[in-house]
Amino acid sequence: MRKLYPVFITLLLFISAGTFYFFYPKENYSHRDSFIVAKSEKENEEEENDEYDGPEQAATLEFEKTKDPALGYVPYNRLLDAMKYTEQLKQNALGRLTRTTTVVNWQERGPIFDSVGPSGNNRAGNSYTSGRMAAVLVDTLNDPTGNTVFVGGIAGGIWKCTNFLSTIPNWQSINDFFSNLAVSYICQDPSNPSVMYFSTGEATSNADAVLGAGVWKSTNAGTTWTQLPSTTNYIRCWKILCDATGYVYLATRTTLTPALNTSGLLRSTNGGTSWTNITPTLVGTATATATCTDIELSSTGKLYASFGYSTGAATSVRAYVTTSPATVTQSAGWTLGTGIRVSNLGATRLELACLADTVYGITATANPVSPSTVPVNIADSCYKSVDGGITWVKTNTVIMPTGIGNGQSWYDLTLSVNPSNSHELMAGGLDAYRSTNDGATWVRTTFWVTTAPYVHADHHFQMWWNSGGQNKMIIGNDGGIFYSTNGGTSWVDKNRNLGLKQFYAGYIHPGFGSPYLLAGAQDNGVHAIRTPGKTYSHEVYGGDGCFVHINQQDPNIQYGSYVYNVYRRSINGGATWSSVTHAADTGMFVNPFDYDDFTNTMYSSYATDRILRWPNANTSNTNNKLTMSGVGNASCFKVSPHGTNRLFFGTTGGKL
Repeated sequence: MRKLYPVFITLLLFISAGTFYFFYPKENYSHRDSFIVAKSEKENEEEENDEYDGPEQAATLEFEKTKDPALGYVPYNRLLDAMKYTEQLKQNALGRLTRTTTVVNWQERGPIFDSVGPSGNNRAGNSYTSGRMAAVLVDTLNDPTGNTVFVGGIAGGIWKCTNFLSTIPNWQSINDFFSNLAVSYICQDPSNPSVMYFSTGEATSNADAVLGAGVWKSTNAGTTWTQLPSTTNYIRCWKILCDATGYVYLATRTTLTPALNTSGLLRSTNGGTSWTNITPTLVGTATATATCTDIELSSTGKLYASFGYSTGAATSVRAYVTTSPATVTQSAGWTLGTGIRVSNLGATRLELACLADTVYGITATANPVSPSTVPVNIADSCYKSVDGGITWVKTNTVIMPTGIGNGQSWYDLTLSVNPSNSHELMAGGLDAYRSTNDGATWVRTTFWVTTAPYVHADHHFQMWWNSGGQNKMIIGNDGGIFYSTNGGTSWVDKNRNLGLKQFYAGYIHPGFGSPYLLAGAQDNGVHAIRTPGKTYSHEVYGGDGCFVHINQQDPNIQYGSYVYNVYRRSINGGATWSSVTHAADTGMFVNPFDYDDFTNTMYSSYATDRILRWPNANTSNTNNKLTMSGVGNASCFKVSPHGTNRLFFGTTGGKL
């Protein structure tokens, strides 16, 4: 007989940022003990080969899930309305359940830290992870101790803690409404520390992804935030900064929607009420060249800005400087830096860092100078200017380490300079690297797997400052926030209590009232949650975690998935796991599947007009392919709960 209760529960589960919400009856149930996951030597070798993250492919999945089929693209202007509607549905559902029964109790579920084990990412030092972030603000203007810190999740909203220097930070979400906003940067007004801004929209994603909803402002030191009506079209923002006079500068990237064709560098002199485009005219009007990827304000009053962006093809990468940011216009007040290679040689991105009039820049390659075999989107050149960005000199004569960029500098590239030593730099991509000789040579300083010091991969934010006699650094990356008090020699995570993991999918255990959940997290593996409430999770297998399943008839049978058609399987309730590879490069990067619990048959996307069928998946590693004409690529699956061997699937072409 079919168990209807688990199906009902599944329909009432939804995911918001790193949190699951669903209800339990109020009865108390015993919980299983924490489990131990054993991993063989072979599986350890497999994990070393399993790379984390495919940002471009992940963004493509988001696009396919959220586009309007009639338009063929995501209607960005509907994002805020959708967020408001979602909040309304939450309240309506809660109200209906409260009126119809007295035993319903909604609980927020999800990991606020994670346990490490031999099956997950081998983190030296047993650090915790949270989720992807690119925005950090240490509020020393209101709290000189450095304990008050804000972070913004790429898809997890704004969080605040007031004891950052403690072992366990007391992170709290500012407002759950922001939980699906991509927060790209946070800044503060030096002339009025109660005023803060955060920009939204992950500008590094593929051009079609659902991203931001403009700029939000707080006038009470981050307690409440309001969307600036003047910014609703600025849905892909690289960075936002505020100068000593309170003027705001916003670096943006254009969209593909003509009505939202705003790109370049913008300035507001009235607290965000209105904006002026101050993109230098010489940059040009093409998307690749007009995109402003980085801005830096120096202690000498200069504004440095880099322009030009591409995910692969060569573009015109240029560095500009103005000594009068408050009054500069598109046609007057800018100086184009000389010495940084531009369109004739080709680059994809330019990242900046400054200390007064000393400025550094790192370019990611499209057409490498030497050697010619260097892949696209590897950081290959470091430049330095000592005259405030007017003239630049290349400082490295050998190619930079591949870990700075790792082939995806379009996605993760950071740079900072030691505020006490203008010759010392830190650059990040896959890992962080240090240079003590102006960028001529680099040494790896963080390790995302196995070796200490552990800092998660894919760096998006880097901050370096001196305070209280300590040389402090913060890195924000796909695993959360990491902190150093000795200039990056050693690191600790500050991820406890941050519910920021980005889950592609989750599944509920069929046991009545069981707290057990299985979920796949972007760049953070497959996780099991065994205790109720906001709690810890266990990374049962490393690599990207994607779709998951728990057999509702026999919950001893469980599945996680890595990318494409690579799966994780447990047949003993999650106690041990193995990896099954059908095809490492077929299907989608985040590959959808569904499972027939009665026949133990899995169905997944495989190729155009083809579906992968995995019969007896609990005991066999053999698959076959179903071929149909005119179907295209299957993008979602649902096994019917009303009969065996009945499968529904949708396609990327909009067919069911």
